[in-house]
Amino acid sequence: MKKIEFFVILFILTIPLFAQVPMTDTFDGPTLNTDLWEFYDPLNNCSVSVVGGNAEISMFFEEPHNLWPGETNAPRLLQPATNVDFTIEVKFESTPESPNNYQMQGIIVQEAYGKYIRCGTYSTSSATHIFRAVIDGAQSSSVYSTQIAIPQFLRVNKLGNWWTYSYSYNGTNWVDTPQFELPTFIVTKVGFYGGNPGDAPAFTAKADYFWNLDQPLPVTLSSFTAIYANSTPILHWTTQSENSNLGWNVYRSFSQNLGQASQINNELIPGAGTTSEPTYYQFTDEYDAIVGQTYWYWLETVDGGGNTDTYGPATLTVPEEEPVPVLPQNTFLCRNYPNPFNPDTKIEFSIKEGENGTLSIYNTKGQLLETHQYKAGEHELAWDATQYGSGIYFYKLETQSYTETRRMLMLK
Repeated sequence: MKKIEFFVILFILTIPLFAQVPMTDTFDGPTLNTDLWEFYDPLNNCSVSVVGGNAEISMFFEEPHNLWPGETNAPRLLQPATNVDFTIEVKFESTPESPNNYQMQGIIVQEAYGKYIRCGTYSTSSATHIFRAVIDGAQSSSVYSTQIAIPQFLRVNKLGNWWTYSYSYNGTNWVDTPQFELPTFIVTKVGFYGGNPGDAPAFTAKADYFWNLDQPLPVTLSSFTAIYANSTPILHWTTQSENSNLGWNVYRSFSQNLGQASQINNELIPGAGTTSEPTYYQFTDEYDAIVGQTYWYWLETVDGGGNTDTYGPATLTVPEEEPVPVLPQNTFLCRNYPNPFNPDTKIEFSIKEGENGTLSIYNTKGQLLETHQYKAGEHELAWDATQYGSGIYFYKLETQSYTETRRMLMLK
């Protein structure tokens, strides 16, 4: 009995009863998920909001906010975590800019209020920097600071007692800063911060997503619509993130009862795999559509393990007459799909009423490869890059009131 009792006690002491891993958030909802996040505003003069898929922390002019020994007053969003291994990635849509002295943003890992790891970027009156430091009260250690252009993507990796801070300009190619060891640091919270120390210029830190790479992203569907065009039902849907998504099936029914629906795609519609970038889909229902009949449509995702989830329904009533096409009221350039690709990809975009547009494709040397002219409306370019080599390419949409350039990657 004593021997059994000893092993039971050993098990309890060595196995944690609860491990809280950092949770992914793509900030797609209309408001901040306060069940996950807590906003820390030590000076009680900052704000947090969710705008256009970004979590935004705003600081006002002439009120400095910093994360440094004796100055732990920068606003930050934090969520609970335990001392487990993880890799956190944050994509920022904001940029600390010189000559603003100072603006800063980055990832924070906290043990206690005045004890934390700061991994981020900042600007001074003359330059911008990548920066890392461990703060413990009035002391700082493991300080790393290098003058570079501000990267959009930041990562922090914890593996046992060892930590690595990395950055990227495109989310694909990463640069690691020197590793550092913290044998006694205990993680209790993780998140991201913004700041404006020094001359305290106004600044808003904008995070597009907070991603634990060790935690799968759910398939987040942001829109699903059915329209009737060219005498055919057409489905459009957009995801904000996908995890291990092999593809989609489409179901149609004469009623809102999913159990009566039938699959109408002959082959699995390829998904985007795992991505935190928006992905756009279109499917044409080639089955007969009866005038005056209402149809219900559902989407089904299939992941790598064969698991499925269902989304919908979207409804469509077939009109007696072909509706007059409604021209877009806004111009927008979508991300190409698939990306990376080999050898072809689709580029969707819209040009608002009353304007014309030019879609151009360039290589990394800035050389123009192709150019296409379009009138107002919804458009799709199927770009075949067979004649070109592997690498990064850029596509640019220009109209009288809009200019946008995006990156795509071909891998042969």
